[in-house]
Amino acid sequence: MLFVLQGTFFTSKMWLLWRLAPWSNAAFQVCIHPISFGASTIVASEFCQVVSGTCDLDEDFMHEVKISQDLDHKNLVKFVKWFSIEKRHVIIIPFFPRSVADMMNRKSLVRQAAPLAAIQVIARYCFDALRHLHSKKLCYADLKPANIMLQNVEDGHATLVDYGATVPIGSPIREFTDAFCMDVDTAVGSEKLDWVCLGTTLAQLAGVITDIFHSVVELVDQVHRTIQDEKLKQLIVACLQNPSQTAIELC
Repeated sequence: MLFVLQGTFFTSKMWLLWRLAPWSNAAFQVCIHPISFGASTIVASEFCQVVSGTCDLDEDFMHEVKISQDLDHKNLVKFVKWFSIEKRHVIIIPFFPRSVADMMNRKSLVRQAAPLAAIQVIARYCFDALRHLHSKKLCYADLKPANIMLQNVEDGHATLVDYGATVPIGSPIREFTDAFCMDVDTAVGSEKLDWVCLGTTLAQLAGVITDIFHSVVELVDQVHRTIQDEKLKQLIVACLQNPSQTAIELC
């Protein structure tokens, strides 16, 4: 699983030499220039995120790398570089200013739902990403706001990151987040699991408090009672109850 801790930001003309050795548990995010890899230092180029973890399992690290190599879609993150150094694994991915979770946290401070247009665009990008994954017979398995990165908050341009949970459809699930799965079977990967997680995420973006519900039926009922925009309501319900092509057409 990728852990990204927002750190200090630099312009592409500035330099930063960051030593891994003093850090044992921290992930980090930096923008530095240019790319060069030394025995105990990292200098990366342009605007990028350097994602580092203390995962001791080479299998987990290589699982994510292989998934990234097998995928080619504009709404699924592509790893720029990956390597192991000083007993830790490092992955470099393109830079993203913030996640959907960040956007939701700011809105929650003023008790607002995300703008309708942003929700629709985020939904469309996530639909496209999931369709590509499913065409490869893969289940993303852990779709949630923290795993949806935004390039542009205004238009909602979104990219899915973190392939730690991604598995072939029908294979045992590696990890998932209870709050977004509702009562869907989490024993094996499935398209339904991905669509329900997306429906729950979109409901949260629309201002629905989802964490008090534990079944799709309960959440659908709440969506019908609280969301006023009919098209958005149909979109979320389609994800939760009748996913795949029907939901995509409604977006």
